[in-house]
Amino acid sequence: DGLSVRVGDAIAVLWPEEGVPWIEGLVVKASAGTVLGARIATCRTLVEGIVALQSRGFTAVGLDAGAPHTIDDLDRPHRLALVLGSETDGLSPAVKGIIDATVRIPIADRVESLNVAAASAVVCYAMRTDRPAR
Repeated sequence: DGLSVRVGDAIAVLWPEEGVPWIEGLVVKASAGTVLGARIATCRTLVEGIVALQSRGFTAVGLDAGAPHTIDDLDRPHRLALVLGSETDGLSPAVKGIIDATVRIPIADRVESLNVAAASAVVCYAMRTDRPAR
């Protein structure tokens, strides 16, 4: 699980120290190097990081292929934390238990899922502040 945080147009990545590999080698390659230019905040676990953000007024929204609403249906709060699950298992039960809502990316029926990099790109585009909300 990973987390992207938006305040206005500012985007940062919350990187748990437990449960995910540190930023090196394959992580840099998978991000095409963009992770090296990202603002990164660390937390011990993702659950602790989400709870800390929620206590500071963030709304935590997870991406889940089974969610009833799409990313386009989301009212974009000023303080938004988007949570992306692992490519294999999606959002962990612990994370699902504390986030405020889930949304899905609308994709063609014949496509099973998007990888995290593709989902992240779609979400960043969808959350642009110059793009009108539906």
